[in-house]
Amino acid sequence: MIEPQFDAPNIDHLEALADDYYRTLRRRNYRPKSITDYAYGISDWLRFCEEHPGDPLTRQHLEAWQDQLVDRGLAPRTRSLMTTAVRGLLKWAAVSDRPVPANLWMALDVVKVPRGRPRPLEPVQQQLLVDYFTPRPPATRLVALRDRATFFYLVSTSARVSEMLQLDRDGFDADVRVIQKGGSAKVLRAPQIAMEAIADYLAARRDVHPALFVTHPLRGDVPVNRLGPEDVRQAWRRAAKKLGIPYFTTHRIRHTTASILLREHVSVETVAEVLGHRGLGTVMNYAEVGELALENAREKLQEVLSTPAPPKLRLLPRLKRRPGGR
Repeated sequence: MIEPQFDAPNIDHLEALADDYYRTLRRRNYRPKSITDYAYGISDWLRFCEEHPGDPLTRQHLEAWQDQLVDRGLAPRTRSLMTTAVRGLLKWAAVSDRPVPANLWMALDVVKVPRGRPRPLEPVQQQLLVDYFTPRPPATRLVALRDRATFFYLVSTSARVSEMLQLDRDGFDADVRVIQKGGSAKVLRAPQIAMEAIADYLAARRDVHPALFVTHPLRGDVPVNRLGPEDVRQAWRRAAKKLGIPYFTTHRIRHTTASILLREHVSVETVAEVLGHRGLGTVMNYAEVGELALENAREKLQEVLSTPAPPKLRLLPRLKRRPGGR
């Protein structure tokens, strides 16, 4: 049975439409975090529909929703995420022959998001953290062994925390395939230092949980669970407090890895591949070019611009041959 067209948003119908869209995203292999982020924007729009039940579902309706996002003082990046989510829902509905006006998704403006600045850890902070995590803790200190393995794995692979937390013991290797942001596959390549830290951690574990990184509760009646993003943040808080440095995020570790690679003259194309980015331009949102590299670039320009051009060769005029002469 073909569902009738409608002029005013029916909240029950739109909520059912959103649920179908989330199922489609799961079938497309979108990460749970991405679906949750999309649901945040779509839920906000659904609340707006519920508060304006008499408004027809038109361009003006969507523009009014976008205007109130601005009036609420939401950051451009947040508004971009929310409008992208609703745009995706309406575009999917149109191509799926759902009772939503065609091309309505085009009424959602693309929000211009200011380019983010790289925020790598300072070189002194980097070295303090490396020195802090390098010594192997005793086998009885499972949390310390796990945090050490987590640090070296993240900093040496530039993995997102969501990618690292997908990993299981079974089949784990130096090269392992994960699903990255956006749903595409990516290979994490771990060097020896990370693999040795993980081997130390696994050798000390006595649980049978399949996850590579897990919680280690102090009480025996609390179950072991797969490690979560907040558990990783707690590890950084402990390290920062111990070393007397500002708290840092896992994302700043990605910035740090990208900056280290560029300072070591690794090509931008390779850095983009390590980060899992298709476009080269995004690398500069993560990587900070070092002062030495900038100084070398300035000296190179100075050298090129101040070097005089070589003198042109002066050609002798050609002598005209006399008639009958040789």
